Amino acid sequence: MFAHACNISVGIITGENTEIVKRRADKLKVDYCFLGVKNKMQIVNQLISDLGISLSEVAYIGDDINDLAVLRSVGTSGVPSSAPFYMKSYGNITLSKKGGEGVFREFVEAILGEEKILSIIDNVVLANQ
Repeated sequence: MFAHACNISVGIITGENTEIVKRRADKLKVDYCFLGVKNKMQIVNQLISDLGISLSEVAYIGDDINDLAVLRSVGTSGVPSSAPFYMKSYGNITLSKKGGEGVFREFVEAILGEEKILSIIDNVVLANQ
């Protein structure tokens, strides 16, 4: 919600290929959803080309070995607390939440900062109530 309020595109790139992930993406109005991905860096490169942005403008959360190339290449990276110990040094934002327990929201809030979040609440949320 906060990302969309700032016109930030949101995507899921996962090695999983399940209906659960697709339904969650639809519910959250995720702009891009890639399921069953083997090479996540290839998808990220495709997206940045389509969006006309650079890797330095990408924020990415990853939790396992298949996320390493992307985590090391993007401008902002996060690793959930539930990730294996050897992955935690690859995130430049330390996340306290576990995957599936609000880690995406925590990541977005950390990127935007308190002032921007409060502005969104005032200008978007409260204005629409």
